[in-house]
Amino acid sequence: MGLGWKPPQEDAVPRKGKRRTPANVASRFLKCLAAASAAFAEVERLLRAGPAAQAVLREELSACGSLDLTEDQGELLGALQALVGGTVQYDGQAGAPLSVRQLCGLLLEDSGNRTHSTPYLGLRRAVQAVAQTNSYYGGQTPGATQVLYVNGDTDPWHVLSVTQDLGPSEPAILIPSASHCFDMAPMRPSDSPSLRLGRQRIFQQLQVWLKDLKKNLD
Repeated sequence: MGLGWKPPQEDAVPRKGKRRTPANVASRFLKCLAAASAAFAEVERLLRAGPAAQAVLREELSACGSLDLTEDQGELLGALQALVGGTVQYDGQAGAPLSVRQLCGLLLEDSGNRTHSTPYLGLRRAVQAVAQTNSYYGGQTPGATQVLYVNGDTDPWHVLSVTQDLGPSEPAILIPSASHCFDMAPMRPSDSPSLRLGRQRIFQQLQVWLKDLKKNLD
């Protein structure tokens, strides 16, 4: 079993005149899909096979602890899925926001699926819902305290988040070449310097807040 399998890196930009849809992407990567499916099936088989098989899997994946607990098995499968899912979603490409023209084209083109007979009706309702949500929570100025806004610039939606400090109690950290939740994952030798620095800044900020809390309690 190829537990060390990695999905192939391929240009995320579709060929001219051809839309990149799940169907045509899947058809081009059937071998990749088969390899990933086989690898996950083997991992699940070993997890169900008992302590001896779990020990083999633990050594193969360099797991840091036992794999007999259901919670640990779920965590392992989630981590493996994230490796594949991250490549499928981003393919090594940094996130870039769509222009208004591109967004309208995706939402309103004739070939797209529509729930409403009037094309702008769904978009108008979406805009209203976004406005209501931003009004309720404060948008990019929520007026919170002791909140740390952490983003990775690989996620295309980071441009809609808080990426600049709003004040001493609302700092922001933007981690280059990282996606959401990367800072929460266990440290690995392959982690980028920017990710390590981001984790360090998060730790330092939390230490400051915890010390302040302890002083107030004393």
